[in-house]
Parts: sequence; C-alpha cells; structure tokens
Amino acid sequence: AIPEPPFSLPRLSPRPKAVSGCARPKLDLGGVWRFHPAPASGFGPAARETGAGWVDIQVPGEWAMQGFEVKPGTAAGYFRTFKAPGDWTGKRIKLRCDAVYSDAVVWINGNEAGKHSGGFTPFELDVTGWVKPGADNTIAMSVLNESVADKLASGSQYACHQLGGIPRPLFLFVLPESNIASLQVTTRFDTAFRDAVLGVEIEASNDGAANAPGLYAVLSLTAPNGKLVAGFPKRVALDSLRGSASIPVARPVKWDNEHPNLYTLTVKLETDGKTRETLEQKIGFRQIEVRGNELLVNGKPVKLRGSNHHEVYPVTGRAVPARICAFSCRALYRAAPGESTSQSVTACDPVLKEDVLFLNSLSDVVNDQWDILGVCTVGNDADVCDATTEVPSHDVAGLVIGWLVGDRQVVTFAGEVGRQVGNTAVVNVRVGLLQPPFLGVLGKVLAHVLVQFFLQVNALIAQRAHDNV
Repeated sequence: AIPEPPFSLPRLSPRPKAVSGCARPKLDLGGVWRFHPAPASGFGPAARETGAGWVDIQVPGEWAMQGFEVKPGTAAGYFRTFKAPGDWTGKRIKLRCDAVYSDAVVWINGNEAGKHSGGFTPFELDVTGWVKPGADNTIAMSVLNESVADKLASGSQYACHQLGGIPRPLFLFVLPESNIASLQVTTRFDTAFRDAVLGVEIEASNDGAANAPGLYAVLSLTAPNGKLVAGFPKRVALDSLRGSASIPVARPVKWDNEHPNLYTLTVKLETDGKTRETLEQKIGFRQIEVRGNELLVNGKPVKLRGSNHHEVYPVTGRAVPARICAFSCRALYRAAPGESTSQSVTACDPVLKEDVLFLNSLSDVVNDQWDILGVCTVGNDADVCDATTEVPSHDVAGLVIGWLVGDRQVVTFAGEVGRQVGNTAVVNVRVGLLQPPFLGVLGKVLAHVLVQFFLQVNALIAQRAHDNV
C-alpha cells in the first residue's frame, strides 16, 4: 500500500490583543486599491503601477460585481501603498489574507512574499524582511480567477460569473520574536456534568535568531460575573516550545444556546519574566458529542433547524459589509428567533447574545475550501472568519459546536464523532438524496452526471438572462 503523505495545516497565528512595545499591533489594508484587468508583466517586482489603465477598486470585493471584466486565464493586478508604524521595528510582521480568489502572488516593496491558491481559504505570510517600519511601503498582488482551486470548487460555475478578487479582509499584524503559534482549548465535564476540566494546549514559535529563555504562558480565567476563577492564574512552562495544562474548574456556569455564558481566557506569553504578548479568548463550558444519531450539548439531545443564507452583496459580491451582516442578523432574528443564518459570525457578535448554536461547513476540503456557508441558528461572541482553515482555532471555542465535511448536501450525522477538536466535533457526513445507498456505485455516478447536467443548464439560462438585460 502507498503510504499517505503527512498532512499539516498552514499556520494561522492567534491574533494578539496586545504586543509589548506596540501601540497598534494591527494595520487594516482594506479600502481603495488600484486595479488593472491585464497589467503589464513585471508590475509586482516594479512596486509601482506600470503602464496606463489603472483604476480604483474596493477591497474587499469581487471585480465582476464592481463592473470590471477580466479575460479568462488572465491575472488581474492589485496595488496600494501603506505606512507601517515605526514601533514595529524588531517585531515579526505577518500578512493575513482571509481570502483571495483564487490564485494569488504577493509582492511587498517589489519582493515576492509568497503564493497561495484556494479561493476562500485564509493564509498567512511572514513579511518581516520586506516591510519597512515607519516608512511608506507598497503591496502588489497578482490574482487569477481560473485555477485548479476554482475548477475543483466549481465556484465561478456556480456563481455564473468570475469570483475573482479579494473577497475577504486582509491586514498586517505584529508578533514578538517568540510568540504563540497555536492555542487550543477544551472543556470536559464529569459524568454528572457538574465539575469540569479546562484543557489548554499551547505551541510557541521562536522566529528570532536567539534562543528564547524562560518561556512561560500565564493563564487567567474570568467568569461571566467578572471575577477571577479559583485556581488561576496558572503558570505553564513551554519546554521545547510546547506546553499543556488540565485545570479543574468546580461547578462552572454552563454554556448552551439558551444560556450563552462565556468565560474570558487570557494568555500572557512571558520571557525573562516580562510579558511579550497577550491573547484573549471567549470560551463556554460545554461538551459537544454525537451518540448514534443524536447530537448532545452537555449530555442533552438537541435538534437543529436551519437555512442557508448566501453572503452576497450587489456591489462587492461575496464581500458583505459588516453593517449589512448586522442588519441581516437583526432582521432574521426578529422574523424567526432561534432560526438560522450564515451571516458573518463577527457581525453577529454585537447583535445577538442568545439562542446560539453554529454548525459550520467545511466545503470542498480537497480544495482547501473550508468556507463558512452552512451555519445553523444565529450566533454571538466569536470571530470565525479568519480561522476556518485551522479547525482547532483560537476563535471558535465560544460558539461553533461542530463542522460538517461537505456543503450544499443533504446530510445526516453518521455514527460517532470522527475526531474531537477543541470544543467542537468534526462530524462524519453522508449524502442522503444525491447518493442513494441502494444504487451503489452506479447510482453515485448517475447522480453526479445529473447534477452536472442541471448545473450546466442553470449556467446557460443565467447567461442568456444576463445577455438580455
């Protein structure tokens, strides 16, 4: 048998609330960029607008929805300048792109910083060597819509237009030379669901040239009433850049969708007795399980009702402004309290504080398209948009109860939990209607052919309707 290659997730650093010596550890790169549908060769290394034809475009946003046409197979060009804060000197500087559709090459000040293919998959690049703190800088990006990623996801085919562009936020942020690379939190109850154990796993990274002496993580847990929980703070040694802790918590206030009680976990990274970085995460004490065909929250079975609301805005396409997401959350909640929406979880945060269960979809995993499209019921405190690639994300512990491997499918919970990840359950799913089990392989092939046929018919009808407008 051919051995399976090792699978490793790309790094998505937990974003710090504070970094020692930095007044502003994050710089948003959204807004007005310069755009060219067919830029001259070499515009990225040139670090400037080469030739005529450059125009303004809004980022995040799709280019097609903003009235631009890009010839299929041609990479469009994006360009802008920015000024990095002067106190970023001596820090690690990261570029986070929550999504670029679908194949991207990035240049910082004319230097190629990295490449990525994956549509709605976030990615992170270390650009420390190219960003000049306290000075003006340039960022250029070559974006190709047609790629293997787009073909496998059938994204543009499904939308009936190119999805090309930068449809999600992108920003720069800084970390200390020694920093937290991964933070995973779990909560497990005893058999009586009275007392719990808070599990914390931390992986640090030393991105500097020198060794990191005396590396510790100091954990503090604050209850919903604002009081420090007994047993904290807890000091965890990060020997070999890794550390873990299992901390008993007596009678925690439970989290469920009718009682969204959230604790605040604060993690401070210390070296030589000095705090270098501070993270904060909202967590809920809950236990998510699948037993047979039942989904249980804290040992009690729950039923999910939901719908699918696609995040599409007439002006920018799949890039929906936060104010529109918040408006939709309010409207849907008033119309059907406890029903579902797939709005941006971030926008729901300040809007809704109750009836919260999210069931996220990992769509087209073979293409790394782990997008947020299927969310069951409305939500509260979390920021999932930046962390869908890394399932054990530092941001989802207070909110997401599970992940479905698949999207736009008739699914059922199949057997036991496939893998426990943090406070969420990765659930095996199977197609119910499109792949009738009694038809076997032939039925699956026939179903696939029929689906592709109807997709082609739908695309043809949509194209003719577009031509007649």
